[in-house]
Amino acid sequence: MLELVDLSEAEASDAQISPSGGLRMHAPITFGQHYVVPALTRYLKEHPQVRVELTLSQQVPDMLDESFDVFLQVTTSTLPDSALVSTKICSMPSVLRASPA
Repeated sequence: MLELVDLSEAEASDAQISPSGGLRMHAPITFGQHYVVPALTRYLKEHPQVRVELTLSQQVPDMLDESFDVFLQVTTSTLPDSALVSTKICSMPSVLRASPA
């Protein structure tokens, strides 16, 4: 019995040290190109057992219907009450530009 506990603890420890499996992500195009892709490139070099499917799109998909694990959204509003969990990861300045005309 103790051997099984030790084996289970060792496997759980390895899982935390070496992530593996698939991850489906969605991000807006520009944000994804400038921030997500470079971060994912570094992450995947450190964790080659992880497979990432990244979708870059300006359209906001239904996260549950399309089975995304991570959904990044640039917004000024908060999520409506739901079973989803959101976390603010950064603040970005926005600039409005127009011609004098």
